[in-house]
Amino acid sequence: MVKRQLTRRRAADDGFSLIELLVVMIIIGILASIAIPIFLNQRQTAYDTQAKSDTRTAATMEVSYFTDFGAYSPSPVTLTPPPALAALGMRMSPKTLDMTIYTYPTGATTGGSITLIQDGAFCIKTTSGSNKIFYYASFSTGFTTTACS
Repeated sequence: MVKRQLTRRRAADDGFSLIELLVVMIIIGILASIAIPIFLNQRQTAYDTQAKSDTRTAATMEVSYFTDFGAYSPSPVTLTPPPALAALGMRMSPKTLDMTIYTYPTGATTGGSITLIQDGAFCIKTTSGSNKIFYYASFSTGFTTTACS
């Protein structure tokens, strides 16, 4: 008889109560509400880093193109690597939305063209997957906040 009572008590104590399960779910919810925004921010940062890397690669390829042909190659807005740079082996990451390359005559920093091959300088406009725009100008030797024009 005593054994049966002990067995019944043990059987009643097995498992978790509803309150214990709710507390665990609340804790998981709080942790998720902290982690998800951090994850999304890291993803946006990764898109921006990929776009910057593609921009630096395009700048290096432009200099290489200039070495080979004595002029910089322009490109209208393109979702793939600019044709002249793709011929040199350039690839763009899938999260870089678009790229535009402006060329300038010697001594100019405005009045760039996306259609004329020119020997002065170049400026690259790149849009990342987070819709942030980056500018790289050879006449300012790197990334700049000034838009290509």
